[in-house]
Amino acid sequence: MLIFFNFNYYGESSELDADLIEAVESQAGFIEGGGIYFTVEEHEMTSGDNAAFVYGMDSVLLSSQNILEDSVDTSKLMKNGYIIEGIQLDDNGNVEHESIHYDVGDKVQLKIWNSNHDSFELRDYEVLAHIYMDSTNTSRWYAEHGEYFYMPTESYRELVGEPNLMAYLFNVNDSARIDFEEVLNEYSSREFVDIDYETKDKFINDFNDMQRMIKTIGITLSIIVGMIGFLNFTNVIVTSIITRRREFATLQCVGMTGSQLKTMLLFEGLYLIIGTLILAVVLGIIVSFTVLKPLCDIIWFTSYKFIIWPLLYSIPIYVVIGIMIPVLGFKISQNKSLVDKLRY
Repeated sequence: MLIFFNFNYYGESSELDADLIEAVESQAGFIEGGGIYFTVEEHEMTSGDNAAFVYGMDSVLLSSQNILEDSVDTSKLMKNGYIIEGIQLDDNGNVEHESIHYDVGDKVQLKIWNSNHDSFELRDYEVLAHIYMDSTNTSRWYAEHGEYFYMPTESYRELVGEPNLMAYLFNVNDSARIDFEEVLNEYSSREFVDIDYETKDKFINDFNDMQRMIKTIGITLSIIVGMIGFLNFTNVIVTSIITRRREFATLQCVGMTGSQLKTMLLFEGLYLIIGTLILAVVLGIIVSFTVLKPLCDIIWFTSYKFIIWPLLYSIPIYVVIGIMIPVLGFKISQNKSLVDKLRY
């Protein structure tokens, strides 16, 4: 699905160019497409005390909209006197019930004012269904106390006369997507042409870019925290060996061999590593369920999944570090004789 539109749509002055529609529809690989019409300059509409925003939509788009009701008699929509109410969704895809003003079968009376706002015409419609509104089927701006409706293009023409084309959505063959993007990109970059376009690939690429950014930040922070932990562990072990060199020399004087002393330091390092790992697993689980899970529930495009295997995979690395650092520290401490160790 590709869509092009004007981010700053305000009616006739910013409607889409018919030449572009023609160019797109004549391009090889075009499957089907339809327009969304929204006239806002000359025909102000109200429904009761609220402003009414009515969109006209070609039948090919109406048939592909996400509708709240399970079954809808779309044949009625092709007749005059029926209308569909637009409703809003929150970031998690749940219906915002306060945006529903009518039930199916309710009557809606639109008051259509003239340009001078001194006279109006009344039109009565029956609500046939509810359409989910999103960035593809609206002008992307909403009124605080507004009601939104959709009707077929033919009915919309009878309502407003010659409507303004707000957006055009179309499907193309997968093999032709790049060619279409080049056409749209070339047209949108022309001087004095103010249109924007979006494609499925663009949404995917933007999402992948965001994923890469989050992964990069996460990996970078993990490396930084890991290095800090490694340096702190090294500092603890080395400092312990240096400050306890008289103790080690005394133990060697009373019969402890160098191999036994090295084994003692090795186990001390392993105990420290094992304690750290147990603490990391416990704290990781607590933080995962108390911080990350609620955060994922808030952000609509994320889902929570508890994963512990990266931490388990890191255990051999920590064990090697727990063995290597004490052994290296002990070897360095053996450069002096027992007399020198007892003296200083």
